[in-house]
Amino acid sequence: MKRTLMILLCSLMATTTMGQKREPDRPLTKTDYLAKSKSQERTATTLLACGTAMMIVGYIGFNNTYDSNTNGDTDVFGFLVLGGFAMDVASVPFFIGSSRNARKATTMVRLENQRLNLPRQNASASEFQPTVTVTIKFR
Repeated sequence: MKRTLMILLCSLMATTTMGQKREPDRPLTKTDYLAKSKSQERTATTLLACGTAMMIVGYIGFNNTYDSNTNGDTDVFGFLVLGGFAMDVASVPFFIGSSRNARKATTMVRLENQRLNLPRQNASASEFQPTVTVTIKFR
């Protein structure tokens, strides 16, 4: 029985690792980084809101059932507080990743059309010229 389970486990691991890509098909663009940042921020906000709500409900329920003889209910509310705290802590890496991806998107190289004011004899004219813009933000 152990041998059958080990063979099954090894075959499942082998199929999972064979299906993964080694390199992405194309490099990530600014829109990819912004979409990734938005998705991570939404995930982090959801985790933080749900975790805080769980902590509040657990705290109120724990205080209401602490003096009663129902230890099971008190335990459930205590675990609800701990689960909410864990969700709040789990949201922090998503916020960090979101800000990192947003920063990567802003420091990307992009093509723009810049307006050039050209002096003429009797007037000034403006033209658009394609330029390469690099934005680097310093903290």
